Amino acid sequence: MVRKAQGEKKKELIIDVSKPLFYSKGYTDTTYGDIAEAADIPVGSIAYHFQSKRNLAAVIQEEYQKQNKRYMENLLGDKYSKTVLMALEILNMWKRYFEDVRLRRFMLELNMEHELVNYCFDYIKYLFELVKEEQGITIPESEMDFITVTQVNLTSELMILINSNPGKYSYHEVAEYAIRTFCNLIHMNPEITAAVITFAEQVYELLPIDNRYFSDFEYSKKYIHKVDLEDLPNESPELAPYRKTNNS
Repeated sequence: MVRKAQGEKKKELIIDVSKPLFYSKGYTDTTYGDIAEAADIPVGSIAYHFQSKRNLAAVIQEEYQKQNKRYMENLLGDKYSKTVLMALEILNMWKRYFEDVRLRRFMLELNMEHELVNYCFDYIKYLFELVKEEQGITIPESEMDFITVTQVNLTSELMILINSNPGKYSYHEVAEYAIRTFCNLIHMNPEITAAVITFAEQVYELLPIDNRYFSDFEYSKKYIHKVDLEDLPNESPELAPYRKTNNS
């Protein structure tokens, strides 16, 4: 086993103690002093490993997004196509945003620092690439950069809109719009898009998702409840026409 360098361990420690602080106190109210005290390290160590507090928070936000994807994959394995998993991940992300006040506060505060584009870009582009490959869609690399920025900025503006109009929108409305825009941006067949949204919503309502999963931004398999995949509906072939079967 390769032993981690001391610097890498210190960096991970800072991230680990910052997660519950950002969650409980919020990004804005958490100070370098709070983090240093929780980690039992000098304040200067934080600045050494991270350019700024928002840089540290953005790293945690990026990890949160990846955990959302990992959660669905652990729950469902390879039962569904990447296109449907994308829709499920977006549904789950927005449901958490609506339900978890502390998570919403953290994401909004970080959003105000204009860090979403910097730290969500690679992840969102990766999702686009997965769906494009599965759906047999070809788009030039430069255009994909523009498309990715558009989707990230859409997410940012939706967060602000929802916060400015509490109770006006449901997570279903916002998630459906986000999924539809995602698919439209890569010129996916509108009929497939509509079918993906309908099917993903049907599946999502059947999943035993544990709301505590994102508490303290912590990933743990203890929140992955056993799912009898045979009880879930099967995906129709037209939702992912280029998908390879497990036997291919």
